[in-house]
Amino acid sequence: MDNKILQIVNHEHRVITLVKKFVRDYSDLSASYTPAQQLELTEHLIFMLEQLGHYIVDEDYAYCIAYLKAEDELLKKYGSQFKPYLDKEFSSYFIMKDTVLIQDYTKQDRDWGERNNFTPEEINGFIYRCQVALAYFRQNLYLNDAGKTSDLALADNVMEHRPNESQIAIKDKPDKDATKARQLLTIYYFLKSTLDIEGRISNSISSIVKLIHLLTGTKFTNIQNSGIYKKYALMPNYKKDAALLADLKYIRPIFEGLGIENALTLIDEEIKTAIKELSVNDRKKQNKKDI
Repeated sequence: MDNKILQIVNHEHRVITLVKKFVRDYSDLSASYTPAQQLELTEHLIFMLEQLGHYIVDEDYAYCIAYLKAEDELLKKYGSQFKPYLDKEFSSYFIMKDTVLIQDYTKQDRDWGERNNFTPEEINGFIYRCQVALAYFRQNLYLNDAGKTSDLALADNVMEHRPNESQIAIKDKPDKDATKARQLLTIYYFLKSTLDIEGRISNSISSIVKLIHLLTGTKFTNIQNSGIYKKYALMPNYKKDAALLADLKYIRPIFEGLGIENALTLIDEEIKTAIKELSVNDRKKQNKKDI
């Protein structure tokens, strides 16, 4: 392989490896914090990435100080509860220009990691991918009402502001179109297109399933009892023909709104394949719908 191409591949691999570490560390935090706290820490990490981006461009330590000051405020607020977050050492990403984070690298990664610092281009690629991931996780937290009120405020006022039965019915009414299959399909394409994570190929599917249980608010006991595991193992072809086509068309606008082109390309390819596999009658029906 051409040395220049090999260098590009190696650099891309380094970035993806570090992004996976960042997302894994972020996911690990969920067990230690309430949804409202998860949202606050997600916003904090988004701020951290913004400051890191400014620092890479301007090389001004004021951005590092701004992040550390914000982190110190959270430390004062959370006290001992802040330890799980601090243990992940997110602040160490500010030294990416000067050294290489190698805690979770393979031996091969470590060898060339010690020889090469991250370039500004690599760091910007890392920042972009992590920002996309956090934006997705933040969206899910808001959709599950994590941002409406703090958990403590909710507990303090639950008796005083108890909703009537009609209010409960409206609040808890599920979106019938947002089926579990569509949720899993969305997560599958998000992970594959932005982080190059595909359970059966590049990552342990059990780790992905644990993350999905968190995002969908589904109680997790073990992998053997997880219906999500059985469905996700078949993604993106959990369904076939017209049913799969309907799900693909349902989730496509989500990625279009986020501007994730890689996901749109993958979904469009799957749509074409699904259409080809339709029976003649179903294909005619589909053509009428598209008109």
